[in-house]
Amino acid sequence: MLCFTLTVPPQWISAPNDANSFSGEYLVINCKASGKPVPTISWMKSEGKGIDGYVAISESEMHRLPLNGSLVIESVRKSDEGIYQCLAANSVGQSLKKIISINVFDDIFNFDKSNLSMGWTTCNTDESEMSTVPYFSKTTMKYFVGVFLVTSLNLITTASVVYPKIQPFNFPSNVIVGQKASATCTAISGDQPLEFKWLKNGKDIPTGGEVTIRTLVDVSVLVIETVDASSTGNYTCYLRTSSGSDTFTAPLEVKEPSRWINNIQDQDLKAEDNVTILCKSDGIPLPKVIWKKKTDSALEVVTSVEEQQQSPGASKLLLINTKPENNGYYECEAHNNVGNPISRIINIKVLGKERHL
Repeated sequence: MLCFTLTVPPQWISAPNDANSFSGEYLVINCKASGKPVPTISWMKSEGKGIDGYVAISESEMHRLPLNGSLVIESVRKSDEGIYQCLAANSVGQSLKKIISINVFDDIFNFDKSNLSMGWTTCNTDESEMSTVPYFSKTTMKYFVGVFLVTSLNLITTASVVYPKIQPFNFPSNVIVGQKASATCTAISGDQPLEFKWLKNGKDIPTGGEVTIRTLVDVSVLVIETVDASSTGNYTCYLRTSSGSDTFTAPLEVKEPSRWINNIQDQDLKAEDNVTILCKSDGIPLPKVIWKKKTDSALEVVTSVEEQQQSPGASKLLLINTKPENNGYYECEAHNNVGNPISRIINIKVLGKERHL
């Protein structure tokens, strides 16, 4: 009796997202994945040291890591601001990872109101209209720092902080090796001056060479002149103003058409030989490689398990105890849905069995 164990690579149930929080708040970021065996969830924070600049987050009084995979920050502090990575792995297939950012804002209105005094001042809204608006001051404080927007309409006044906000962006979905790729980060709110910064996988992006960054007043454009496989990654635009910061992260997945790694040649075989012919290709994603045998009418797929053994990016043609019917033209084809399929054809001849007199 044969027993099989089903294994399934990790798949997202709830991927984490960027988060904004005020100091002192309770923050929960979900990270949950399915798979068989059940994936292990781990959290890391970018600190510019360790593997890829990330340091593992462990259970503490301030940070909790429940069994459901979430990251819980009991009372958010400014030091919690930064780039985080959630990793889901179960030793089957490729691990899942998602990079996010946490922004922490100081709550400028969170102060003791017992020592406040109230006064009135004049706000000049335009040349023809003057409005009187109330203000508050704390007599025990030398000054109070904050960014306020005062609007006047029928003597009703409001005060608010204008936080920076990035318009979501993305890279093209089909970027092929050798092409140009770009992403535009636009600030849709925030007081001048605006400061932009780009990160790749949580690290600063050095400019020069293939990467250029062009920044205007409220827009920053990242341009990769010629992408290659190493260009794949998570790109984060970081926007900062005097009132706070915002980030947005977009993945870039670079694809590459199929290409041959090894060469296959015609074969002259003896009867009753055992021969393995490897056909191997590379690309992003890895191509599917398949052998076909030419008949009088067309090329047919070699389907017998004894004759073909496939793996990602490769296929072995297995000829066991060769016979004259193995004669013919064989085509190896590789394709990964990027560009056109590639193929090579070889001729296999099986010679008659030697006779011993």
